[in-house]
Amino acid sequence: QASGIPLISYDREVLIQIMINLIENSIKFGRKSTTKQIIITVDSLDQYIRIAVSDTGPGIPRHALKKIFDDFYRVDNDLTRLTGGTGIGLALVKKFITAMGGSVYAVNNAGPGCTITLLLHS
Repeated sequence: QASGIPLISYDREVLIQIMINLIENSIKFGRKSTTKQIIITVDSLDQYIRIAVSDTGPGIPRHALKKIFDDFYRVDNDLTRLTGGTGIGLALVKKFITAMGGSVYAVNNAGPGCTITLLLHS
């Protein structure tokens, strides 16, 4: 247990799948960026555990920040046309997190990339 971060009790396999989906997304869409970096942070926020996955990829168009969690939604641009995929990975993340009573959201970073944040009750 990290200092100051409470223990949480959720399905281990589901949490692993959530993290795999988030990290795979960061890798897939960050391939062409000159700085390849993924940062995962975990901290405590009020009654929540906050897990954030940040990358240095191209970011997400502003109009799509909420849509990326919809079933089969894929941003339509040159990069997504080249990378393939079904558009289900982030939708599954949202379904899992919501089923666990939490929430998920995405924001673009001040520099390159974006951050996807999970909030789970501690």
